[in-house]
Amino acid sequence: MNRALACLLLAALSGPAAAQLPEPIFPVLRDTATGNPIATLAQQVWGADAEEPKDGPRNVVSGKDPEAPFADRTLFAGEFRARPGKGPAKLVLEYAGFETEPIKRGDRDNWVVFNIALRCPYVDGGRCVGETLPKTRFQNLFETRPDYANSMKRTAVKVAGRDRVLLTGLEVFEYDLVPEELMKVYFSFNAPANVETHEVRATLLYGEFTTAAPQAAAAGDGESKSPGFALKLLVFLVLSAGAFLGIRALARRMSE
Repeated sequence: MNRALACLLLAALSGPAAAQLPEPIFPVLRDTATGNPIATLAQQVWGADAEEPKDGPRNVVSGKDPEAPFADRTLFAGEFRARPGKGPAKLVLEYAGFETEPIKRGDRDNWVVFNIALRCPYVDGGRCVGETLPKTRFQNLFETRPDYANSMKRTAVKVAGRDRVLLTGLEVFEYDLVPEELMKVYFSFNAPANVETHEVRATLLYGEFTTAAPQAAAAGDGESKSPGFALKLLVFLVLSAGAFLGIRALARRMSE
C-alpha cells in the first residue's frame, strides 16, 4: 500500500474531530403533534453578563421589591394570563456553558443554580398558583460533574480554533395557575467557578414539545446516516483500493 493510502487510512481511523459550536446554541422547541415550532408565551435569552457574580453573594433573595425578588440580578422571563383548557403553563429553562478546568466527581460546587419566583400582582396574598406549586427557589438544576444520571450533556467543540467542552442542559417546570390572572415570572442563576456561562434561555409555553428535528431518521435508517457508518465505508474503500493496487503491482511483476 502506498504512502497516500496509508495516510488516508490513518485519517479514517483517527476518529471525528471536535464539532463547531452550533448556532443557534439551543434547539428549536417543536410541537410534538405537528413538528412545527411551538407557539410561545414569551422567550428571553441572556449571556454571561446576566449571571450573579462568582466572587460576590450568590443566590440572593430580596423581598423588598416585588418586581425584583432576586435584587439587582433579577431576570424577567415574561408575563401572561393562564387560559382555561390550555393545561399547565410550562417554564423551560436551558443552560449552555464551557468547562474552564476539568470537573471531578468529588467537586462540591457542582451545580448551576436557578432561583425562580412567580408573582401575581392582582391576587390577594399572591396565591395564583394551585396546590401543585413546586419549590421555587434554590433549584439545583444542572449537574456539572460527569458520569451522574442527571449530568449535563458534554460535547467537544472547537471555538476560535480552541478545543473546549460545552455543557448543556434543559429543565421544565409545570404550574397549575388561577385562570385569567396576570402571572409574572422572574429568576436568577449562577454557575460554579469552573464553568463559564455562554447562554441561558427561558421560555414560557403551553402544550407538549420536543427538541428533535422533524426529519429524524426512520427506524432502521440510523446506521446509514451515522458517522460510524461513514467511517466504516471510508475504511472499506481505502482497503479495497489498496488491495486493487497490490494486485496490479503483483500482476505487473509476474508479466515481466
